[in-house]
Amino acid sequence: MNHTMKKISNARAGLIMDQPFFGTLSLKLKVVEAPHRTETMSTNGIELIYNPKFVEELPLDQLKGVIVHEIMHCVLDHTSRRDYRDHDYWNCAADFAINPILLDAGFKLPDPLVDPAFRGMTAEQIYPIIAKKKKGNDDGKGDPDDGKGDSQKSKDNQPKSQKNQSKGNSQCQDPGGCGGVHDPVNKQGKILTKSEKDELSADWKIATAQAQQQAKAIGSMPAGLERFINELFETKVDWKAILREFIEKIAKNDYSWRFPNKRYAHLGMYLPSLFSEELGTIIIGVDTSGSVGKRELDQFASEITSVLHDFPKLEVEVVYCDTRVTNTENFRFEDLPLTLHAKGGGGTRFTPVFNWVKDNDIQPKCLIYFSDMWCHDFPDTPPEYPVLWARTQKGSNDHVPFGETIDVIIK
Repeated sequence: MNHTMKKISNARAGLIMDQPFFGTLSLKLKVVEAPHRTETMSTNGIELIYNPKFVEELPLDQLKGVIVHEIMHCVLDHTSRRDYRDHDYWNCAADFAINPILLDAGFKLPDPLVDPAFRGMTAEQIYPIIAKKKKGNDDGKGDPDDGKGDSQKSKDNQPKSQKNQSKGNSQCQDPGGCGGVHDPVNKQGKILTKSEKDELSADWKIATAQAQQQAKAIGSMPAGLERFINELFETKVDWKAILREFIEKIAKNDYSWRFPNKRYAHLGMYLPSLFSEELGTIIIGVDTSGSVGKRELDQFASEITSVLHDFPKLEVEVVYCDTRVTNTENFRFEDLPLTLHAKGGGGTRFTPVFNWVKDNDIQPKCLIYFSDMWCHDFPDTPPEYPVLWARTQKGSNDHVPFGETIDVIIK
């Protein structure tokens, strides 16, 4: 391992210890040295691409900040959302969107693009404001740095990474100067198809939810950042794809501290390793209160059937609950197709299901709770396993204290 790579590994190890949310997510990116592809550091959602000269010149705290900056591009799906937009201006808009969040969380960045006028705005909202500045410029590029408030410029009034750059979607460009973002490509260097981009986006969404859950369990999630991440899951998504991806990622692949990564042991770093094992048990809580009817239960049964069809080695423990656990059923692939025998009809509480899991000494891969979410009865302490709330009525409970929420469309 060369000195530059060791420095990046140390930065990621530091993030795992101090900022486990970002540390865990940093392990998803393949680190690639490619000075011909970037002047600084960049990502396409698959790789963490770096220029060794840039990395060597950065203090360790700023290197951590740049790595986190790249992770945020992935979390916010900036790699797949550019569409028709100019590459340079999209980079700047994405930087303006995420840098204030990271600075508020205490991260150090080398001369970041920051403008108070853009605070709280998405890259899509910022982009047209920046892009219109290029009108009337001879080179057709404009100056993304014009009017950007606190961001830094070079002596000739250009963004520090914009000089001597070619126009268009050059892989080397990083107008923001502290980490670029590019369209995702496959091993042959071709831009991913829409379906492949959607799969990559879903993968990052699930990874983000897992990392958030793990960080919250040990009390290391910055409050402001947590609120921001929670808002991400309010966007419209293909909930069935997210449900399957959630189960697949947790059941099959996970970074585990139980199996240290021996590759880094000689460096004195205790890092988690990626391991695969047989699919285990997942808990599916089913709200059987009076507000959940037959149509909802039929939809729940359909999705549980789909889960077992996709993962035939999985064991599903269905726990029915209104204000108490009213019934349980164990299902395997051999039981398909399923019919749910729900009992209940009273009020709604969530804690009995979590208590039932604890009382029965079950260590599930995850818990998925189908409910209309008209309830605020949550366990005081978040469980150690990931939780997915499958909400059937949008707006019923917008702020769950832990876990990820998806909106289930009942047909």
